Parts: sequence; C-alpha cells; structure tokens
Amino acid sequence: MSTHGRSWCAVLAVVTCLALHPAPAAAGDRALLVGVGSYANAELLEFVKAQSTAYCASQDKCGNLDPQLESRAQALGESAVAPEKLDANGNGQGAYLQAGTPNLAHPIHQDANAVSAVSDIIGKTEAGDVRIAIDRPTTMKAGDVFKLTVTSRTSGDLLLFDVNGQGKATQIFPNEFAQKITPLAPDVPLTLPDEYYGFDFEASGAGENVLVALVVSDAVDLSGVAPKSRGLKVELNARDAPGDIVARLQNTWTDDLDRRGIRWSVGTLRFRVE
Repeated sequence: MSTHGRSWCAVLAVVTCLALHPAPAAAGDRALLVGVGSYANAELLEFVKAQSTAYCASQDKCGNLDPQLESRAQALGESAVAPEKLDANGNGQGAYLQAGTPNLAHPIHQDANAVSAVSDIIGKTEAGDVRIAIDRPTTMKAGDVFKLTVTSRTSGDLLLFDVNGQGKATQIFPNEFAQKITPLAPDVPLTLPDEYYGFDFEASGAGENVLVALVVSDAVDLSGVAPKSRGLKVELNARDAPGDIVARLQNTWTDDLDRRGIRWSVGTLRFRVE
C-alpha cells in the first residue's frame, strides 16, 4: 500500500496491531494524536516507534516490531494528512505550503513559516532532555552580543542550528572555529562561543528565530549532512538541512545485539530580534 508516493506498509501494520492491542500511551505521545493541525510524517513515525516499543515490553513473545518509513528526507517534515487550515486564533485559513510534488493523489502540506515548521521537520517530542539558554532576554535588539548554553541529560554529539523565518538555517555547532569538538557529558553545560572563537555572537536580522539542538548518543556518521568544518556564514535551507539529519537518525541501530532506534534528543528555544 502506498500513499503520497511513499511506502506505509510497515507503519500501517504496526498501527493495526496496536489498535487491536493498545499499550498505554504517555501524555507526550497522546499529544501527537490530539487536537487540530498538521502532523508530520516524522512525528507519526516517532509515535509508532514509541508505541511499538511499549507494546513489545508488555508481551512475553513479541518478536521484533521495527516500523520504517520509506521517504525522501524532505518529506519527513510534511504533513501526513492535509491539515485544517486555521490561523493563530483558530479562525480562517492558516499559512500552509502545498508541496509541488507531482502525481500525488492527495496534496502535501507544511507550515509556510520555517520557525513554526521546525517541530514538524524534527518530528520528535521534546522531553526536556536538552536545554538551551541565552545569557540575556529572548527578545534582543540588533547588535546585542550574547552567548548560548546547551545542557543535555545524556551524553552525545551536539548539533546546534539557528533557523529564521525566511527559511534559512545556520549551523552554530560544530563549526570551523570550534577547536574542541567533544561529545557533551551528562548535565555539563557547553557555552558558545568559547574562548577559542575569538569573537562574540551578535544579534542581527529582525524577526523570530528558533534554536534547535540535537544530541545524538549513538556513534552515527553525520559528516555528510553536518560537517564539523562548516562555516557560520553558510546559509542552509531550513527544511532540507534538518530533514536530512533526521532522516539519518530515523534509521535502525544495528551495532548492538538488539535492533533498536538510534538514541537522540532534541531541544528548542525561540528568540526574537527587534
């Protein structure tokens, strides 16, 4: 069975299984399926993976439920179903883009604002495992100097991006100036820029931005999508760049005896430049 040009066979099989034998869902999981709006393909896959794990944990003989979603990376942030188009007040038509992918039976939608679309693109519920802080109020003026601090409950490699409303993303970490690129230690803050950079971060460009921190606990090679030497002045597509990374992280980890999902966490923080 195929929908929107991608394979849903494994996903639908697991959904059917869970419908017949539901496992208790955490509040964060239930939130993905409640309310009005757009639910990204990555969000649906993350939900099904979590429910599969919970179901197998409750069974003596479960085998191996390993839901997969075959898709191009950019489609992870697109809506699994056409959303109800509402504005911030719940009225009228919301701002959604319709993807220009030809020959689809149904349209694909995605929030037109890159800042608002980030949660769909990442497709993983924030659990408070990764925290981002700015050393000044989150509403700044152009020219204000600031530092960022990232803290993770688990160890792992950090990827930090700044996404703006114009659809551009900047890879804040790792970068060409960071001489000490080591994994985060649990609950040990990392402050950027550090003394090795030789400069400060300066607020620029009016509008709302969102910082996105991904902490990857498994040794996944992401050099092709987030090279450590990438420059801070390189402008990335805010949908494609995170989508390519998440596509790698949605794969199954096979280096252990038990097949499982790759371990990674996400944290975000919005700020505004006036």
